Amino acid sequence: MRDRVWEAVEELPDALRPPLLLRHFTERVTAYDRNAQACGVAVGTVRSRQNQAQANPTGALAATADRAHSDARMRGGASRGEARHTLAEAAAGHFDRVLTQRRSPDIALMNSCARWGGRDLQTRGTDGDPAAGVRLRDRPNG
Repeated sequence: MRDRVWEAVEELPDALRPPLLLRHFTERVTAYDRNAQACGVAVGTVRSRQNQAQANPTGALAATADRAHSDARMRGGASRGEARHTLAEAAAGHFDRVLTQRRSPDIALMNSCARWGGRDLQTRGTDGDPAAGVRLRDRPNG
């Protein structure tokens, strides 16, 4: 949330930003006259600019939130696409090829105390699942 607030503040026009920041994020320049002196403008101008800056914070915050969520949606969609591709390759018996293309050669399967194995163990386990009757599939709503 803090990042979105700062993004919304950064999107304010240059003239509106200083009076707002001085008013809400300082200890000594919160009064209109001190704020006006610090900004080099009249008290009425400070009041007007603070009023304009505070007029629609919800809209600015909503815009930054939408951008953040759309980025997450795009990343989520890309991850789901990669997962579907990986599952299809694994079901076709080509999981090792996916690991070679997309994962580090030093991949390790770990438990809390030690390394279980590497790529070979993961490949054997995944390739063995369909042979054992386990279906690899994506969730319908994923």
